[in-house]
Amino acid sequence: LAVRLGGAVFLVALITYLLTLAPTVTGEDSGELVSAAYTLGIPHPPGYPLWCLVTRLFMLVPIGDMAWRANLGSAIAAAAAAALTVPLLARLGVRPWVAAVSALLLAASSTLWGQAVIAEVYGLSLLLLVGLLYSLVAWRQAVDEPGGDRWMAVAAFLTTLSLGAHQTVLLASPLILLWVLWVGRHRLLSIVRLSKIVAALLAGLSVQLYLPLRAAAHPAMNWGCPDTFERFWAHVTRKQYPSLLGATHTLADTLGQWREVGGYLLEQWPWPVTLGVLVVALGGLAARFRRDRPLAIWLALWIAVMSLVFSWLLNFHLDQEGIHISEVFFIPAWFAVVVAFAMGVEAVAVRLGTMRTAGAVAAMACVAFAGNWSSVTMHGNDVALRYGRDLLATLPQGAIVFTSADYEAFPIQYLQIVEGQRPDVAALDQERDIVRALEVGGVAPPLGGTPDEGDVVRLLRESRVPIYSTSVIAQVPGTAVQPVGLLYRTFHEAREAADASNLDRQAWASYTPLPDGPWRDDWSTASMLAAWDIAQARSLLAYQGDGAKALTLLDQAARRLPRDPVLLNRLGALLVRAGRPQDAVGYYDRAIAVRPDYPEAHINKITALMGADQWPLAQQAYAQAVRAGVQMGEMGPRIEDALMRGVGSPR
Repeated sequence: LAVRLGGAVFLVALITYLLTLAPTVTGEDSGELVSAAYTLGIPHPPGYPLWCLVTRLFMLVPIGDMAWRANLGSAIAAAAAAALTVPLLARLGVRPWVAAVSALLLAASSTLWGQAVIAEVYGLSLLLLVGLLYSLVAWRQAVDEPGGDRWMAVAAFLTTLSLGAHQTVLLASPLILLWVLWVGRHRLLSIVRLSKIVAALLAGLSVQLYLPLRAAAHPAMNWGCPDTFERFWAHVTRKQYPSLLGATHTLADTLGQWREVGGYLLEQWPWPVTLGVLVVALGGLAARFRRDRPLAIWLALWIAVMSLVFSWLLNFHLDQEGIHISEVFFIPAWFAVVVAFAMGVEAVAVRLGTMRTAGAVAAMACVAFAGNWSSVTMHGNDVALRYGRDLLATLPQGAIVFTSADYEAFPIQYLQIVEGQRPDVAALDQERDIVRALEVGGVAPPLGGTPDEGDVVRLLRESRVPIYSTSVIAQVPGTAVQPVGLLYRTFHEAREAADASNLDRQAWASYTPLPDGPWRDDWSTASMLAAWDIAQARSLLAYQGDGAKALTLLDQAARRLPRDPVLLNRLGALLVRAGRPQDAVGYYDRAIAVRPDYPEAHINKITALMGADQWPLAQQAYAQAVRAGVQMGEMGPRIEDALMRGVGSPR
């Protein structure tokens, strides 16, 4: 019965996910991941080899574009994770009907649902994790039976295989080891059993061989080229990213991060449902503690480690981007909350009866599906595809375009690598790819091998091909930077920039407005919509002198991402460049309100006030920055000197 009900959960979840599935590539990592799977290449660290292999199989489905097929893979994996939860709960003594409706509640959780409708790794990661937990529970129940140890081998295999989808299992590994020692105890002293476990671990780990083997074939997507042991190790250990162990933690940061984790949990379902889930889950842990104390303690530890401890390790920024990016890492914690909830429902069902209790939980699941639908649906969201096409349409033949954000770079990668559009364009990262840009631009390579600011200057002055960028790369004397559509263009000489207004007009004439929909609040979608607003405002300020309409567009961009201090600071900087420093100050204030220790916003606010000859306000802003402990670096003494003299600009 549990298997049949699991199948029913799979169908309900999958149909829901298909109705809300993104029709094509989306923002954030989608374009990069789809490109990697399509070419059997290497995405960003740690590489996700299993996800690439599995998703490549879904790309054989002859429906939709390649991105839609990858989205389909996410939907099926997430639906399967919810379905497998039913037999897992049944093994834990939860009645099958109760288990089924509890699993539907998991499927309706906003974070899992949101990852199930785009090309991402978290659906597959959760499926493997649920399979791992099922194996551990089955091993405990069959530990003294003939052949029971095979479940331990399956668990060992899934533990290392999971690393090919996501590395969350590493955080869970002490808990897994604790379970093994608790259940296995003296049985682990057997050489035969240990050999089987080691063999299973190595078998699961073998999927990592994909990385050096495919890197050696030099696919179009080959992040870090891990074809040597050194580069392979750097890739799988995420050396590209800051070390978690070396990160500093203040008490205020930790408490703020825990507050956000609590917010993630509260937002998984409509608040009445979440309240019911939490109350019943606590009751479930208490009821299980009376019946099976070790399991209850272990499950409580899982929830704490995968939420509070994980939050402490991530040490994420408390701005809109940091909060958004971190949300997905806590899916295993919310899964465990649902398990505890199901245990609590089972305790209630003993008194009220199965059908009545299951009906109440089914009503909660229906409310969750209905309440979360509009906030997670990606149906009709082709903003990233249109945005990427418009970026490419802005560029002349053979141009270089520098990008600085994932939502800018990855849709272009998808269009070039998967759909074969505009192979003549060199889409590069403005921090990592200067050497490649020098080569494409026909400029001599760096003398020392490592590029510096002088090489950037040479590139902008001497490139034989047009250079565009999504943000201003540098202000180089003798060149001119002007907005052209969604991009900036660096002109070799100021007189060449006279044609910028015509190029800008042609670019906007080739675009179609980006669509609007309930997914406008998705962070990466909102970022692209905000970038569109900002580009329109740039054009109005630079070529049409329509400041009123430009300010309206900038305010709209700020409303799309009200907790993004970097965006708010950019809006202020844009207004300063347009000669409107007083209008800029309000955006700097908003950026500082979101992130009080943001040095660039403080510095820009002070210099904007000085530029507007509002010296008393500039002195107050400087005093505010000092009180906030802002580290202004070499700009600090310059600002202080300018304020003392009351004239000039520290820049």
